[in-house]
Formats: sequence, C-alpha cells, structure tokens
Amino acid sequence: MSFNGIKSVFAVKDIRTKIIATLLLVLVYKILAVIPVPGADTSAISAILDSDKNQGLAFFSSLM
Repeated sequence: MSFNGIKSVFAVKDIRTKIIATLLLVLVYKILAVIPVPGADTSAISAILDSDKNQGLAFFSSLM
C-alpha cells in the first residue's frame, strides 16, 4: 500500500477514529499485560502449563 493509500484512509473521519480507538485499545492491553497480578502463585501456574498429565489447558493450545 502506498503512502497515498494510507493518507486517503486517514482522510475519512469515521475510519480514522476507529483506527485510533483500536490502536489505543491494543496499547492499553499491552500495558496491562505486563502488570503482575498480586497473589498469583507463579510456580503453580507454571506447573499447570508444564505438566504432561494435566490436560486442563490443552484446549487453548489446540490450534491445529
């Protein structure tokens, strides 16, 4: 996409506000993903994720 194409997308006010809102939501998500949750037992979470016997979270990794 050329620079003129990007420029024309931002010329429309409705699309511009939606793009800016989406980028702000992604930015807030990325910032909040870094903040640790107080009281979370990280060793227990890593044991759940690393365990071969525990299939509790296997649903989330079944992208095949």
